[in-house]
Amino acid sequence: ENTFILSWTTTPWTLPGNVALAVGNNIEYTKARILPEAQFVNSADPILNKPTEYVIFAREIFEKIPKSDLGRVFMGRALEEEENLKGKDLVGLEYEPLFDIKPLQNDKSHRVYAADFVTTTEGTGVVHTAVMYGEDDFNLGTEVGLPKYHTVDEAGLFTKDVPQWQGKFVKNKEVEDGIVADLKSRGLLFSEEIYTHDYPFCWRCSTPLLYYAKLSWFIKMSALQEELKAANDKINWYPAHIKHGRFGEWLAGVKDWAVSRERYWGTPLPIWRCSDCQHTVVVGGLHELADFLDESQKSKVKSQNFDMHRPFIDEIKWPCRKCNKGEMKRVPEVADCWFDAGSMPFAQWGYPHLADSQERLATSYPADFIAEAIDQTRGWFYTLLAVATLLKKAGIIKEIPPYKNVICLGHINDKAGQKMSKSKGNVVDPWEIMNIYGADALRFHFYTVNQPGEPKNFDVVDVDQVVKKTLLILMNVLTFYELYQDQAEAPRLAPKSDNVLDKWILALLQKTANEVTEHLESYEITEAGRKLAEFITELSTWYVRRSRDRFKRGGAEAGQARTTLGYVLRQLAILLAPFTPFVAEEVYQRIKGGLESVHLEEWPLKQTAGVDALGQAEQNQLATHNQQLLDEMLKARQEVEVALAQRAAAGIKVRQVLSSFMTTVSFDESIRAIIADEINVKEVVQGKETKLDTALNEALKTEGLVREFTRQVNALRKELKLTINDRAKLIVCAPESLTVALQKQLDGVKQAIIADSIEFSGEPQEHKLNLGEIKASVSIKT
Repeated sequence: ENTFILSWTTTPWTLPGNVALAVGNNIEYTKARILPEAQFVNSADPILNKPTEYVIFAREIFEKIPKSDLGRVFMGRALEEEENLKGKDLVGLEYEPLFDIKPLQNDKSHRVYAADFVTTTEGTGVVHTAVMYGEDDFNLGTEVGLPKYHTVDEAGLFTKDVPQWQGKFVKNKEVEDGIVADLKSRGLLFSEEIYTHDYPFCWRCSTPLLYYAKLSWFIKMSALQEELKAANDKINWYPAHIKHGRFGEWLAGVKDWAVSRERYWGTPLPIWRCSDCQHTVVVGGLHELADFLDESQKSKVKSQNFDMHRPFIDEIKWPCRKCNKGEMKRVPEVADCWFDAGSMPFAQWGYPHLADSQERLATSYPADFIAEAIDQTRGWFYTLLAVATLLKKAGIIKEIPPYKNVICLGHINDKAGQKMSKSKGNVVDPWEIMNIYGADALRFHFYTVNQPGEPKNFDVVDVDQVVKKTLLILMNVLTFYELYQDQAEAPRLAPKSDNVLDKWILALLQKTANEVTEHLESYEITEAGRKLAEFITELSTWYVRRSRDRFKRGGAEAGQARTTLGYVLRQLAILLAPFTPFVAEEVYQRIKGGLESVHLEEWPLKQTAGVDALGQAEQNQLATHNQQLLDEMLKARQEVEVALAQRAAAGIKVRQVLSSFMTTVSFDESIRAIIADEINVKEVVQGKETKLDTALNEALKTEGLVREFTRQVNALRKELKLTINDRAKLIVCAPESLTVALQKQLDGVKQAIIADSIEFSGEPQEHKLNLGEIKASVSIKT
């Protein structure tokens, strides 16, 4: 008598549907006496005008209540401990329902039950249970036999069983406030508080959603758990941790698949049920369906024009052959669209019904790889595996899983790491990005920004960097090649060359092709993309820059360089084709690749550059030689960095020629020549230390002056938009010292500035040059 159990809820609309309370068997509970003093906050509450009353809730929560002179004050009421209980002591107690709804009342309802989902981390340690409006509630109700009856219809409105709010949306604030007020007026509300908690909303329109039990058709996937797990063991996941992590855990707790949906559009469930005896038939195809039908309907379903969707399939009916009374009608549900998606490998060929479907399936099953975002661990990744497992169980296919490899992608967030949402205003329109930077720049950014499985914080600045640091560099190399390109198509086979730079770039190309291939075969897209970006940088900043003079000199040496660069660009276009298909096609067409499209080319073989018919031992030997060349060039560039650092420390510009650079490394003569040219010294010698000779004499100063003169004239040519095909006559007005120096190096200067002749005049010319203390002017005539 006068004893209450304190339950709590954040969804008042479920209270009319209450049928039970849940406690934890081993949780400790306190029975507390409500002190009747009138001075407390809720003194006007009817509950205080009654005889001494008691409330039961979790002891852990009771002990957290601050003490005062009046006892423990909980939600405006003073409480005093009366008795300690265990949850199992409460199990079986019957209580008076909050609402008198007859269909919810049977010999099992409105009692206290033990449940393992009860906690004391929030609330009161007593869980209000409405069987039809929560998964835990439903499972408990099924287990103990509670009534399954809806007080809310499928539109989210209260039914006639709740007359006070019949026909009103249950999540309406007015309705929820009305329920609270009703409980308070009847002395059944202990307290109410503002409480922030998660609640499901429609992600499109932000309407609150209701958890709602509905009848559904299920496929018993729980009975195939071991088959699913065994199939997953055969799949290569990238990232690898998804295999036994997110996906493996999903399979470990696999649920039966609610495969039906109450919609109009979709694949109709092929299930017919008798209107009288409920006899049920599952039809395996139109050929089986025809066996049940009379001649007129049989000819209809066998027609090539028969549409198997609603409403046409619902017109197909026949007399029940079991009871001979009722009519077999198709059930109204359609299939979950994910069942369609999971059936894709088979349905695309009409397997197993179409005549050639078995052969066509054999050519494409299982798939080499699939790719989708991480949320598809419970979507497409799972349903593909689930359908295949079912078909294997039915003996329709022999092999699972339906895919060998899967690339599981992280989600794309905004640049601050927030999920993109129209309501937040942080959505980036991909068309805008592609219209500005191109689809390939966006694509290559996603390939190379981080690993596929990691989330990607999208910042348009990063796409801009892809354009500037990779694609524009590539197009500049292509433009340079076109300056010297002849009419022949780019070579298919690696050319033979004695030049060390040609040998180096061919070796680097083959090494890159091998590495990209190995990474792609392991589905390591990021690593493969980054290798290509690195190669493009090396091609431009080292090979092309160091080979410019060779191209300008013409003759056989220029021909070798042109042929090598053409081959490299052709192979690079093929390697880039899966990553940047449009840019790759542009490169391929402009270098005259040979076929109609780069996408018709074969992938570069993993072999040593320039080798087609060598044995394995010879290929290995050549590969070793190429690696030695790559290593030597790397060391050379490291020595260049040291020399340039010493130049900077001495305050001497690179354009000023110096006498020598000493290195401790033994380099081939051709490599020494590259180092000397790069750091602008007369010679590179081997010694006991690494040292740049920074001493200057008049001869070196004069040579440096000529270098600076040449640089400024070439800058002027560029400003005047002259190309390498524009041969010029140069007229120079300069002091005697510069004139004499230029005359001594006349042929070299003419070649460097692409001039047929250089004339000297005492009259000032059109363009002034600033050579430090020396003033000069020039005119360029074409």
